[in-house]
Amino acid sequence: MQIPDDVATEFVKASPAISVGALTIFGVSLPDIVQIAALVYTLGLIAQQIYRLRRWWVERKRREAEAGRAGA
Repeated sequence: MQIPDDVATEFVKASPAISVGALTIFGVSLPDIVQIAALVYTLGLIAQQIYRLRRWWVERKRREAEAGRAGA
């Protein structure tokens, strides 16, 4: 059965081109997709830290206000 071996050989030869072609989504290549994903992830982490810092700051101010009322 020579035909299946030839098909398998040709498929293996074509697989790098197929994978590169498949990794281009809407004209955006894989390295660009990875960079965009890293940027989105980094922005998400920054937003999370800003949220936590703001929440801590508001809680601190609330406790200081309550301590000021309790001491007065």
